[in-house]
This record gives sequence, C-alpha cells and structure tokens, in this order.
Amino acid sequence: MVGQYSLGLAITAPIFLFLSMKLRAVLATTIDESFINYFYVRLFSSILALFISILIGLISLEKELFIILVLISLVKLVESISDITYGKFQQMENFRIIALSKIARALSSILAFALFMFLFSDLVLSLTAQLVFWVIVLLFYDLSKIDLKSDLLRRKIYLGEVKTIVILSIPLGIAVSLDSLSVNIPRYFISYLEGEYKLGIYVGITYFILIGQIVVTALSQVLIPRFANLYRDNEFKQINSLLNRFIILSCLIGLVGVIISYLLGDYILVKMYSEEYSGYSNVLVVTMIAGTIWYTSGFLNAVILGMRKFKIQVPIF
Repeated sequence: MVGQYSLGLAITAPIFLFLSMKLRAVLATTIDESFINYFYVRLFSSILALFISILIGLISLEKELFIILVLISLVKLVESISDITYGKFQQMENFRIIALSKIARALSSILAFALFMFLFSDLVLSLTAQLVFWVIVLLFYDLSKIDLKSDLLRRKIYLGEVKTIVILSIPLGIAVSLDSLSVNIPRYFISYLEGEYKLGIYVGITYFILIGQIVVTALSQVLIPRFANLYRDNEFKQINSLLNRFIILSCLIGLVGVIISYLLGDYILVKMYSEEYSGYSNVLVVTMIAGTIWYTSGFLNAVILGMRKFKIQVPIF
C-alpha cells in the first residue's frame, strides 16, 4: 500500500505543482489586494490538474491504482484551494490562521486516515476519510475567514489581470515542477525496475528529510513577506543578515540529521518501520546529506521570492 500511495503522489505532484504556479508566494509578496483574481486562477488551474491526472491514470494504471490516484488528486485539489487562502493570510502576516488550519488538517487526516487504516486496512477508505475532513476544514474554516462574496462585489474579475498573474507565475510553475521531478524521477525508476515494494522502502527512508523540511518551510513562509518588505525599502544589509542566520540554522539542522543517521540509522529505521528496513542506514545518511542542501536552498528561495525574481528560478532548478 505504501508503494501504491507513493506512486500516486509521484504522478500527481508534478502536475499540481506546475499548475499551482506558486501563486501563494506571488500573492504574499504583492501589494495588490485583488485576491479574487488569484483565487479563480488557482481554482481553474487545480481543476485542470485534476483532469490531467485522471487522464494519465486512465491511460496507464490498473483499476485499483486508478481509484487511489483519483482520490489523491481530489485531496490535492482541496489542499491547493486552501493554499491560496494561506497566501492572503501570509500577505497580511496573519500566520495564526494558517497555523490553526494546518493543525486542523493534520490532526483530522491523522485521526481519520489512521483510524480507517487500522480498522479496515483499506487505502481507498482511508483516503476518502482524509478527503472528507479536508473539505470540511476548507469550507468551514479557510474560506470562512475570507469574505469572497464581498470581494467579488467590490472588485470585478478582469481577464487582463488574470492573464498578467498567469504570465508572471508560469516561471514559478516550471521551477517547482522541475524541483518535484528531481524528487520523483528516482521513484519512477525504482517502481519500474524494482517494483512497488522497494519503492515503499525508498519513500519511507526519504520521508526523514521532511522532519527538517517542516521547520524550514514554516520559517521560509514567514520570511517571504518580510524579505519582500525589506527589498521594497532597499534594506539589503538586513536581508543579508537575516539570510545568513537562517542558512547557518539550516546547516545545523542538516548536520544533526546526518550525525544521528550515521550513528543510529539502522536502529531508527527498524523501530520506526520494521526489520525490512535493516541494512539501509547508508541510504538514510546520503538522504540526510541531500536534505541539508535542500534546507539551505529553501531559505535562498525565500529571498528570491521576496524579491519577486520569478524568471530566474527556471534555470536555477
């Protein structure tokens, strides 16, 4: 089941990431408050990503895997809509709402997913439960904090503005898709050459990167509007000072991960998963070294986004 879930994510992630165009970051760094235009761009692009994912599934997957792919795609769609509302809150530097929403989504998905998996050992039912809870959080919390009706009455949707947003954001979509492909291409090859079992082991090991990435991503999202304000005020010394401190932090997080992996890798893998993961500690060490580089790039990317230098991200990735 881990392999099936991982394969579904590997197929859908690049599609949704490309069509998301990192609109959250674009919205968070603009002084324009026309949220409704960003919302509709994200809504239509997410629906398009859903259809593309389903089409790929119809062509290439068996029935069981196809159903899993559809459910993962629907979860991604709901997540994508929540994400653009976060951009509005981030623009206002109101991170409390974002934090509460993420906590609600995390707790509900853990409880629902884990409960259904424990009771029924069925991935389809577990994903369905996660989807239902995420829709509830989106409708009754995320969207309730934004008065879409008033925004729509106050501002009309202009195709010219929508076109400008899309053109501005496409380079970010390309960059984030390339980043996702760099993560998922090894998964495609492992799935094709070694099967879903080895893919599940590989994905289980690489998930340890996310321990540090959660911290780095949370801090980066806070820093993006801060860097944007500093850049508009030409406060370059403050930007350099702030960036250097967080680069040092990212290196320390990565170093701790590498040392722990080297000393306790096999023990951690067996305790966290099972005896099947014994002997893969060398893979964990290499993974955490790569994670250190990834953490540092996260803060560098926050500066680039804050400066709204979107086009240069394509050759970087």
